[in-house]
Amino acid sequence: MKKHFVLILVSAVIVLVSGCASVAEQYKPNAAYLQSRTANILGFNPDSVQISNIHEDDGITYYLADTPKGRYACHKPSGVMAVVGIGVSTDTVSPMCQKQ
Repeated sequence: MKKHFVLILVSAVIVLVSGCASVAEQYKPNAAYLQSRTANILGFNPDSVQISNIHEDDGITYYLADTPKGRYACHKPSGVMAVVGIGVSTDTVSPMCQKQ
């Protein structure tokens, strides 16, 4: 009986962890999303903002945004941080950018 309980518990943990990973992957922002959101917060037309150097570290997506007024270093919660830290909707948190 004890072995069955341990097996069920281990199986449940594996399913939970793999489920969280796939949900987190779904909420990683892509370049088009970052372009739209960044243009919105910086006050530019999305077509005039170019996104590059997108990478994730510890649940934060970092990227560069080139605009008509210069380059910005930006970051936004994503993946596991977005799902666990702020809820499932990443649209509620705008990117934060600093002019370079």
